[in-house]
Amino acid sequence: MKNKWILLELRCDLFEFNFEDLIKKCGLVSRIVVENIALFEEKDRPNSSDILQLEEAIFENILNNNPSFEMDPDEEILELKLIECDEFIFDLVINDDDLEEEKFIDFLQVFGRVHEYDLEHVHFENLEYSFDSSMPLIHDIRMKNVAIFCLDMLYGICFVGYMKRETGFQVRIKTFQYDIVKTIIDKFSENFGEITFKDNLKWNRLLNRKISSGYRTTDSFIAENDLMKQFLKTTKNTESAENMMQLLSKLCGKGYVSEKEYSDLSHDKNIGKFLLPFYRIDKNHLSNMVWFGLSTGTVYKEQNKTDPKRIQQAQFTRIFSTHHDLLYYIRSYWHQHFVEEALIKIQSSWNESRYALQIIDIKIDHQFDLLSEKNAQNATRDIDCLLLVRNIEMQKDYIIPIESKRNSKEFNKVTKETVEKISSTYCDIFDGFIVTSYFNKESEENISRTLSWACSQKKIILCVENVYSKFINKLQESIKEICEVS
Repeated sequence: MKNKWILLELRCDLFEFNFEDLIKKCGLVSRIVVENIALFEEKDRPNSSDILQLEEAIFENILNNNPSFEMDPDEEILELKLIECDEFIFDLVINDDDLEEEKFIDFLQVFGRVHEYDLEHVHFENLEYSFDSSMPLIHDIRMKNVAIFCLDMLYGICFVGYMKRETGFQVRIKTFQYDIVKTIIDKFSENFGEITFKDNLKWNRLLNRKISSGYRTTDSFIAENDLMKQFLKTTKNTESAENMMQLLSKLCGKGYVSEKEYSDLSHDKNIGKFLLPFYRIDKNHLSNMVWFGLSTGTVYKEQNKTDPKRIQQAQFTRIFSTHHDLLYYIRSYWHQHFVEEALIKIQSSWNESRYALQIIDIKIDHQFDLLSEKNAQNATRDIDCLLLVRNIEMQKDYIIPIESKRNSKEFNKVTKETVEKISSTYCDIFDGFIVTSYFNKESEENISRTLSWACSQKKIILCVENVYSKFINKLQESIKEICEVS
């Protein structure tokens, strides 16, 4: 689980303060104070009264140290900003045999201020051992040296772990704001020759916006049920593809097939084995508990058993459907699993053939907060399948969300919601979008459009196919198009 932190920033250009003394004077418990920035655990978060008390202490400090200063009540001379944040930890290796530890510190001071640097274990006494906390501040950096660092152009605290090894100059960055780690990495990339990134920054940032993942606890058994697995396998059978599409269109719609429709489909043994007979009551006026005579088609009212009218003839139609758990699975999860199976197949095929692209990670059924600028709290966007794809030769990664929609008619809705539910702050995390559908194929070719945000444009591709082997090919082409590989 992600560790949550609170940053308290004091912004004031006119005066200098010992912010750490002021924090302590007000009885606040911070893990560290660097310049005018204090870092708190969630449990020690300052409340509105604490902030007010701190403001009063700051103004008192100003007046005591600057007796000639006249306070203008209409002028805002300072700002206290409370920021909820997650921690980012990012690893990289600088492949430079000549880079030494002291030279690395000198480089950091070119674009920031090194508040303090020392061996990791030296920091422990002040930042770890003196606090009764289960949240590590330095210990999870696990490097020989740690520098406490601030950027010139951005507020915030950063811990930079570093050590020289035979495999290269190892760096681990821990900070609490995405812009800080991105700026540091950009500076490294500009000034050092070859850098190996162990993580994808955008991918980490996206996962830090995750609210929940996986199936609801009460439904988790469905994914592993043998009946569901057998049905999913059958939907991938090319020979039964057209019959299966006919069946699924009925099951996803009204939930059953008529006796005539069953007769047309039941010759396909791959499909017939999943269908069970039911009787649908077409006409009745029954409002109480009843007994149903299957062989006679007679309904007995349970109340007033001595009443001769207790027996009524109802009208029934024989229909066919699946077990109710399977019907629920089909309507809720089947198509998402159909897409997931195709992605795993593509991943395996590309790995075996050493193709130019490699699927590094596949994540299923996640919810994200991609609107709020603050801590991720409310799910604004569901992503059925999330891909991290790498171009091996270029060493470039691509992040592609895939929406699983049974009907291609939902493409317009998905296109609109993608722009509405992902703000311009987060849209550049993604390199393109794919929508997969099973029904209503209007073209043999994939269809693409352009999504527009304030400062960015992304491609969204519709991939529609019910035949599994053809679907794999179309999905591959969609991924290649976004990754700009022919």
